[in-house]
Parts: sequence; structure tokens; C-alpha cells
Amino acid sequence: MKLFGRNKPVASKSYKILEAKSITAFEGMPRVGWQAKWRSFTKDTAVEEGLLRSTWVYACIRLRAANVASVPWVVEVSRGGEWEPSEEHPLARLIAAPNPTYDWSEIMRRAVYMLDLCGDNYMSIIRSNSEGSPINVWPLVPRKVEVLADRIGVHWYKYHDKQGRPLQIRAQDLVHLRYTHPDDLFFGLAPLEASARAVDIDEEAERWQKVSLQNMAVPPGVITMEGDTISQEEYEQTKEWVREQSGADNARNPWVLANA
Repeated sequence: MKLFGRNKPVASKSYKILEAKSITAFEGMPRVGWQAKWRSFTKDTAVEEGLLRSTWVYACIRLRAANVASVPWVVEVSRGGEWEPSEEHPLARLIAAPNPTYDWSEIMRRAVYMLDLCGDNYMSIIRSNSEGSPINVWPLVPRKVEVLADRIGVHWYKYHDKQGRPLQIRAQDLVHLRYTHPDDLFFGLAPLEASARAVDIDEEAERWQKVSLQNMAVPPGVITMEGDTISQEEYEQTKEWVREQSGADNARNPWVLANA
């Protein structure tokens, strides 16, 4: 029996046969129940492999971020036992103009994106030289932040800028928002991590559909063997060839088979 796939005969490969014996046709049927390979999203892969490859992940996070960003923030101070809005309070001025690039709604929008994708959100506080009061708030990229902690607590954060240079930030000059992670005291648990398998299935289904549509005119292949038994060499060759031809990237690819 000769097998051909992608214009390359499998019979040309060399195999090391550990034991020469015959097996029945049923025993020689390639098994399709291979163990699934699951991804685990990290801060480095959350955006590229999670947000940009899944329509429903993007839609959910975008909707949540838009709703949170639409909430107005008001600073109130207590006067005579009553809470009154104060537009002149330093915090109110900071919310009105957090930095020269972003307004407060964009700060909040980015916070939701980072929390849902990475479990953590960081904001750097820039203080005035004279009074030490906050004058700017800048969002940071979570995958570029390192926590420098000891058994007492967190004292410093290390941030790598666009050129990759490390910059140390005092703990009091950084706002760290995070979702609760039962097994981690310093980093949050992202919802994307919990839904990683659903994202995997969704992406694999899309890839299968895409390749199937591109090769829709090609019928599925059937492997037939002559006789009631096949050799160990034929079995190994067949199993390896079917493994190479399976998966979403090979959906409905033509199989050309010829009996010797």
C-alpha cells in the first residue's frame, strides 16, 4: 500500500520498527481521540491571542468598558456634616485632566480592558516637586510591570519603558487594581484565563469552518487495506500520515491513496 498526501509519498519516510508483527485491520485503524491541547493566556498573549482573535471576547469587554467609562466621577467634601461637591479639590482637578493625552473616561476604559484581559491594572502617579500632590495619572501596560515585594509587603514596582529600560516606581506612586486571585497575593486572576478553553474551542471552530469552506468541493478520504492483517510498518506509516493530515489546517484536504 502507498499513501500520498500533499504530493509527498509517506512511504518515502524511514521508520524504526521495534517489533515486526501483524495486526488486524480493526487494530490498525488510526485513533482520533488524541488529547486536546489547551492554551493558558498570559499577560503577554492576552491581547493578541484573546482579544484580537475572539469576537465575543472583544464584544463583552468593549461593552463593559464603555459602560464603566460613561459613569461620571464627582468629588465631595464634608461640610457641617453634609457632603457637597467640590470642583476645586485637587482630586477633582486631577479627574478633570489626568494627563495631557487621556481624559478620565479613557483611563477607566483602559482599566476595564486590562482587568478583564490580564487581571491587573496599573496607574502611575506623577507628583509635583513642591507639595508632592498628584498632578498626573498615567496608565501602564501590565505585561511590563514587575512587583518587587518581600515578606512584609510591596515597596517598589519595576516598569519597562518602550525601549525596554527598567524604571523603579515607589508603591505609594502606583495604583494597582486587581481581581482577586485565591492563589496569588500580588497579581489578579483575569476572566480571560477562566474562559480560555471556551476561547480555544471558538477559535478552532472558526479555523475549521474557514478551511472547510475553502476546500468544500473535496470529499473526505477513506483508507482501505488489502487482506485481514497489515504489518507493523504499514500501521506506523498509516497512523503518522493520518496524524499529519488531520486538524483544522487540513480540513477537507484531498487524500490520494493507491494500493500497490
